[in-house]
Amino acid sequence: MKADSTKAMGCTNDATIYCGKINLTIDGADIADYVDKIPSSTSSSYGKPFYDTFKEANFDFFKIDQGLFAPAEVTINEISEGKVYRCGAVNPPEVTLQSFGYL
Repeated sequence: MKADSTKAMGCTNDATIYCGKINLTIDGADIADYVDKIPSSTSSSYGKPFYDTFKEANFDFFKIDQGLFAPAEVTINEISEGKVYRCGAVNPPEVTLQSFGYL
């Protein structure tokens, strides 16, 4: 892969979008209606390397669906009610491998 800061930024975004996991602990928030909207897979821009999406948006972040800037998988521990919410999933590596120049 050609050394290019924009492509490098795409790689780091793809690592989060397709492979990133976060664990959150919250207390007292009513989040049940929002959980399924959190992961990157809910974005209309999901499914191809970030660099390609960014290029199609003429390198303008504001033209990209904001939902893409999220991790692949989220686990939320809501401690006041003792509930655990999980959404999204780490995805097969094809897009990430393509992003990193291996496919």
